[in-house]
Amino acid sequence: MKQRIIVAVLIGIILLTFAVRKTLDVPARRVHFHANFLVVQNGKALDFSAPQFMHIEPCTLPGQQDTNKDERLDLHNGNGGVAHIHAPFVKWSELFSELKTDVPASSVFILNGSSVSGVLRQDIGKDDRLLVLIGQATQSAELLFHSVPTDAPQYDTAPNGGEESCGGSENENLSLWQRFLIAFRLPKNLIQ
Repeated sequence: MKQRIIVAVLIGIILLTFAVRKTLDVPARRVHFHANFLVVQNGKALDFSAPQFMHIEPCTLPGQQDTNKDERLDLHNGNGGVAHIHAPFVKWSELFSELKTDVPASSVFILNGSSVSGVLRQDIGKDDRLLVLIGQATQSAELLFHSVPTDAPQYDTAPNGGEESCGGSENENLSLWQRFLIAFRLPKNLIQ
């Protein structure tokens, strides 16, 4: 009986050591990449270029820290087809929630040219292109996919991410708990 307790304690210490090590190994790097998207509802493209969808606030000056560290994604510069991602593991569902757009699971999703299901639960990837068809389509999904913008890569290569110096999320500013959640890819709603 005593041996079992000792073995259990040793296993617990090993697992705890692994968890702490993995948590501390979360790289301290800036997350900032872009993805394109287009939502077509009943044959009409939804326009997300209006000011209410844009991230419009003063940018930080060089040497100052951004005070909005909770920002995970946003749109900028009147471009409603490019999502700016500022945190790891941001899901497509978060984008549409941010845009206050209901996207039923029954919608048709074309991600990077391939029909997929469950895309709302997937992480947004660098330079992804997503077409969402809600309701009745007037054209084939394959034909409409060619209408998805393709300018995300230009934002990735532009200085300051395409003239954007606002927002952002740097892992070096995360608490130990947030690093733990990221290291083990736990749900974002636990990161506060």
